[in-house]
Amino acid sequence: MRRRPQPADGLFFAALPAEFIAADISRLAQRQCQAHGLKGKPILAERLHVSLHNIGDYAGLPRGIVAAGREAAAAVAMPSFDVAFDRVVSFGGRSGNQPLVLRGGDGVVGLLALHRRLGAALQKVGLWRWVAAQKVVLVHF
Repeated sequence: MRRRPQPADGLFFAALPAEFIAADISRLAQRQCQAHGLKGKPILAERLHVSLHNIGDYAGLPRGIVAAGREAAAAVAMPSFDVAFDRVVSFGGRSGNQPLVLRGGDGVVGLLALHRRLGAALQKVGLWRWVAAQKVVLVHF
């Protein structure tokens, strides 16, 4: 009997900071780790992101899901907006990991609007099950 491959490929929508901003965030992460005696290693600047919507874990690239995700993304149009984070927090993650993330109040209104619009577009293309319970998680570092 053949075993099914384990899901190892996570698909998600994310907003990426500009390179110079990612570099600033990376330096902040290093300073926070040193200042607070944190043992974890910050993620690389090029991996910094704002998680918008998780589309699931798969074994391989599901072309139908990717196509639906692209269709949803193409349907979202917004004017550009600024983002400002105002605090660093930690929360329980997978395997007891407690990642640090940046959060913001009024400074993330544009991100929240993008999250809502993308969620509505994902629902319209049939990816509704991945949208219902999710909340935007901000920059992981």
